[in-house]
Amino acid sequence: MERYNDEELLYLIQCHNDDAKKYLFDIYRWRIMQWMKPFSKYQYLGIEMEDFIQIAMINFWNAILSYRNDLEASLSTYVKMVILRRTYSEIAMKKEKRLLDGKKLVSFDEYVGDENGYVYGEIIEDPTIKFHPQKLFEIRETTSQYLTHFKSKASIIEKDVMAYMLLGYEEKEIAKKLNIPLKSVYNAAYRGHKKVNH
Repeated sequence: MERYNDEELLYLIQCHNDDAKKYLFDIYRWRIMQWMKPFSKYQYLGIEMEDFIQIAMINFWNAILSYRNDLEASLSTYVKMVILRRTYSEIAMKKEKRLLDGKKLVSFDEYVGDENGYVYGEIIEDPTIKFHPQKLFEIRETTSQYLTHFKSKASIIEKDVMAYMLLGYEEKEIAKKLNIPLKSVYNAAYRGHKKVNH
């Protein structure tokens, strides 16, 4: 096998020659170990040297399978380029994950504590808005009273329409969900609201 160059070995591999596959693997394993040495400085990300070599070996076979003669690069150059790019991508993902691990992402709609409390959006200060807990409490009480009053006076269809509206569905979606005409959705919402206000 020593008398064959990389491209000839690749051709033999494509012809399912296992000896050529093993020989090329042995050659590149040593090269890959040399290429991966500079990455030892990234072990603080939790990637050991053996992990880098494993990532490289997986990408080595991907590069072998995707190599074409018309790429205007030798097999060795192409394999090295693929492996280094994938390794740098892995490092970038690990760095990003490490940054995000230190910072928990929170939705403004997520409740602080239990579901009877405030959502984050209500308590995080907005420099353009003054936070008035008393007004917020009044709004909540008014909403709660409105819904209680609505439930006692509304018909079944009006309650169903309101339930979907509170979940954020649009009128067309509600009509499809309840299998009623769109006009009926508008009428149910109007009638239910009118009953509460009289």
